[in-house]
Amino acid sequence: MADHSAATSTGSQEHAVSRATGPPGPPAIGNFSPLSGAAIDTFLAAQKAYRRGDYASAARVLTDFWSRHPPGGAEFEKSSAEDRSVARSIGLNLGDPPCYSALLMLTECAGWRLQARKVAPEATQHVRLTVILVGHSRGIEPATPGELQTHAGKQVVHNLDSRIAAHRHRIIRESLWLFNQYVSAITAGKLAVDTRIVSLPDLTIPVGAYPLQDPRLNWAGIVGDADAQIWAAADDATKATTDWWWIIYPSHVPYPDLPDDEFITGGMGLGPDGVSPAFAIDDLWLIRKPAPFAGKRPYSMEERWAYLPQWFQHEFFHHLFRTYPELKLEAQDHQWFDHRNWPADFEGRLEADYFAESVHKRFQAFAAPPLDVKLRYAPSALFSTVTARDERAIRNLVSDFAVARNSGQVSRILNAYTADAEIILPNGATVRGKAAIGKIWAPVPTDYATRTIRSIRFTGPDTASVEVGVKFSGQPDPNTDFTDSLVVVRVAGHWRIKLHKSR
Repeated sequence: MADHSAATSTGSQEHAVSRATGPPGPPAIGNFSPLSGAAIDTFLAAQKAYRRGDYASAARVLTDFWSRHPPGGAEFEKSSAEDRSVARSIGLNLGDPPCYSALLMLTECAGWRLQARKVAPEATQHVRLTVILVGHSRGIEPATPGELQTHAGKQVVHNLDSRIAAHRHRIIRESLWLFNQYVSAITAGKLAVDTRIVSLPDLTIPVGAYPLQDPRLNWAGIVGDADAQIWAAADDATKATTDWWWIIYPSHVPYPDLPDDEFITGGMGLGPDGVSPAFAIDDLWLIRKPAPFAGKRPYSMEERWAYLPQWFQHEFFHHLFRTYPELKLEAQDHQWFDHRNWPADFEGRLEADYFAESVHKRFQAFAAPPLDVKLRYAPSALFSTVTARDERAIRNLVSDFAVARNSGQVSRILNAYTADAEIILPNGATVRGKAAIGKIWAPVPTDYATRTIRSIRFTGPDTASVEVGVKFSGQPDPNTDFTDSLVVVRVAGHWRIKLHKSR
């Protein structure tokens, strides 16, 4: 599990964000540019209104800010460059630019909440995020730059920081709050994240510290078979009821011996099933700020509200991009870091803009199956009504559709779809309803298509996601493989296609 997440230094007591200028005392936002200061003030005011359920007031505060400073504008890119050194010098980490990602996420949330009041509520599916607290880590810890380079040092054992569990795991809840709201917002309320915390106090996993290829960065975290040990220690009931994972383990960052070095300590990996998302980070990532942010300072609650959601979003979109590779939003690692690799219709400038446009211009329009279906990973054992007979019925549905298509039977093709079915064509156009779908298949193409089911994944007792490989006899290369992504549902006891995306 690895990505771009740096870790930490020591801290004492928590502090509040202050408008005072200069030390001593809490870090001050008055040191920032006027734009960043306004962004911080806006976020604190809007999230306060949102938390008390006054979504209209939150939206007004946010709209006023964006009307004066439109998202994606050059001024944010400029402030990011200017305020990065300010943030690090005063030890205040509210994201980069300050609160920008959090503001975009909160704007998404406020808009969804207001829209939800105007439309009939849809059934919400719950995804279970299981937070695994690893009791101990053991590894070689360097005390000098030379030892870091040669993987040398002394063998040490670290214990999970007790502050993680304090006040009913308050730090975890503070860190997750906005991200969880955001997941509901980008799925129009179709997904809600339920958090469960599982402690493994007797588990000790291997960790290590060493330099990375980028000379500015080092690794201090999970190594070897640590992942396998964690999944082996988790009980079967937990694995059967978990969609997403978050691993928190005792930090192995060599502080105070190397106080100024930046260390990556986690990122986005895969769960025990090899497909579900697994966030990973060390415990001090939630407690004390990385060395470039005056690492001796602990995080305030406000900083956790603003920065940790940005970290979660970054890692989460790695997972979204690998889940929908056909959208080509991360064909190259972190391709949004280079604006030349952005899709032609994306207009923003910063990472948060890339993620926002990915949601509105790709996932909500073209993701098949949609996010609320694809992002549920708990094993089908959850759905006691799903049987081998259901899988056979779905296979027969695909087979009957293939036979009807190759034999030119339009009525039989239409029988495979629900009344409100949708087809997303390779050019991105959407066709809705049986009447419109009938026009797509009349006349039926004359070439022969072979369809082979690659996978069936049940996402509920009456829903499943089906991936189908397609080969056409008329293609120049007969080995060229196309894909049908289907969402099938049980209607009046029969399985039918509700969403059909061809690519």
